[in-house]
Amino acid sequence: MNKCSICGDKIYIRFKLSNGKKRRLLNFCENCYKKFIFKDKKVKNKKKKCPFCGYTVDDFREYRFLGCSFCYEYFYEDVIKYMKKIHTSIIYKGKFPKEFKNVEKIKNFLNDIKGFLIKSVKLNGKSI
Repeated sequence: MNKCSICGDKIYIRFKLSNGKKRRLLNFCENCYKKFIFKDKKVKNKKKKCPFCGYTVDDFREYRFLGCSFCYEYFYEDVIKYMKKIHTSIIYKGKFPKEFKNVEKIKNFLNDIKGFLIKSVKLNGKSI
């Protein structure tokens, strides 16, 4: 169990895949892991397919979810592009109630003051 699932070498990384009913443990040595991650970099994204579940980039674009946990790493660039297109950042903070607009302004103001205070203390030669 402590060997690469492909070549039998010493394991570098382990993936646990689950579809609700079945669980699968996949071990990779460093060479096989890099081969799977960087395998399709030059191939057009439309032909790119997850080596474990067979999910494609077209499936991701159509259904907006991924097939297995390995897909998140395999389709990383496509997921990041999608997140940036939908949200202005790759980190989704959720919806913010309209009543809290003033709270958000106050938080931003306090963060600005905090940054100003840290800079002014550093200029005086003292460290925090």
